[in-house]
Order: sequence, then C-alpha cells, then structure tokens
Amino acid sequence: ISGYVLIIIVISLVMPFLANMNPSAHADSYNSITPDGDLGDWAADERMGTDATKVFYLTWDDANLYIGWDGTDWSTDGNLFVYLNTSSGGSYSSIDWDGIHSLPFDADYALAVDDSVYYDLREFSGGSWNVIRDSNNFGSPAPHIGWSGNPVTEIAINRTVVDLDSGLDIMIFAQWEEAVNVWASFPVGNPARGAGSEVFTHYYHIPSITEGISPDTIEIKEKTGGVEPREDALNLAIVWHQHQPYYKNVLTGKYEMPWVRVHGS
Repeated sequence: ISGYVLIIIVISLVMPFLANMNPSAHADSYNSITPDGDLGDWAADERMGTDATKVFYLTWDDANLYIGWDGTDWSTDGNLFVYLNTSSGGSYSSIDWDGIHSLPFDADYALAVDDSVYYDLREFSGGSWNVIRDSNNFGSPAPHIGWSGNPVTEIAINRTVVDLDSGLDIMIFAQWEEAVNVWASFPVGNPARGAGSEVFTHYYHIPSITEGISPDTIEIKEKTGGVEPREDALNLAIVWHQHQPYYKNVLTGKYEMPWVRVHGS
C-alpha cells in the first residue's frame, strides 16, 4: 500500500471516531443541566475542583446558573451555602446560620441548603438577608438535593431572579450541621478549618456571563486590604488615661481631689 493510500485509510477510520466523541468534554458554549442527580450532563471543564473529597461544579446557559456538588447527604452531613455578587452594594457578612462568616465580596444573593426538605434563596436588602424563594416556590426546574441514596446536588438559579445579566462573583462552602464550622470551601484558597467563624478571602470572578467561557478557566481573585466591617458592628474606643496629677495644693497643704491609681475614660 502506498503512503498516500495509507494516510487516506487512517483518516477515514479516525474521523468517525472524532465526530462521535463526548460532546460534553468542553463547555465553552452554553450548557443546560437537568437537576436529576445524574452528573452525566456536566462537561469536564465544569468541574471546578475537589475539597475534602467533595466536588464542586459550575456552569450556565442563557436562563440559569447551575450549581453542582457531589458527595454529601445534607440531611446529616451539614449545610451548603453559595454567595453571589451581581451588583454594587450587598453584605460582607454571611447569613447568621449558627454563626456569621466574613465574605470576600459584598454579596447580593445567598443560596442556603439545609436538606432536601428545606432550602432557600435570599437577597440582601434593607440591611438584612431576606428569603425570596424557598423550597415551596423555588421555581422550575426543581433542585436535586443530595441525600443518602444519591449524594449529588444540582441546583438551577434563574438568572433573572438574581439580576445576572452581566458579571458575577461567586463562592461556595459547607459547614457542620447545627454549627458554624466550615469543612469544605471553593475556591480552595479559602479556609475550611472546622474551627468556627471564618474570614473568606478568595472567590471566582466572571466579568461577563456569556458563551465562549470554560468554567475551569475562570479567574480566582483574592480580597486584599482587610475585611469590611460588619453592618451591625459596634464602634467602641477604650482610652486609658494613666496620668496621675498631683492634687495637693502646695499653698494650703490640702488634697483637693482624691488620688486614684488609674483613670479610665
């Protein structure tokens, strides 16, 4: 067989294989996820990473933002939280759920998952986190929340509900059941010490939620310059005045003020 004929034969054998490769290998165009507990919808580049053996997935289409999490029964193993920054304003403090964490951006929306029975979407407005959708009216498609029989969580968040028409900052973490201790977080640069309230510093930054983006190439930003103060913080200054005046009147020999060891004001 001549070299040219051999090349033609090889190409004819390989091309059908390439044409039928898994179309979800890359998701640089819109990818729609069906929240059914089957991870087969997710493309390879929508797998954002692993922490504490749990896997976080992220993608979107023109209607929804899709959150995926593999490996947790939320009825017994903890609670899941997703924070979104879609506009100016918002809160640097998390929902008070057995305690408060400091966020790396001023979040506008929060997704909280307790278990398959209760989950909600909240908006920060009027100085507090307010429920705008709960498990009774979350919308379609209904989420699939991980449980003992299938630990896969898949949630679609309607883009219109969270004002997602331009850019997005996002972070996600899991904490203990009925405790504030964080045991997994994404981006993985964030703390997950399981030791109480955390100061999160890293987040995913997407300048524009459009087609043509592979989720696993999204920029991870780090908040620098300290953490913004809590909205309910008390401004308090303690000043110790350690000067003791000589209260004795040298003319009369009398002490006109009592002596004290330390002045406080």
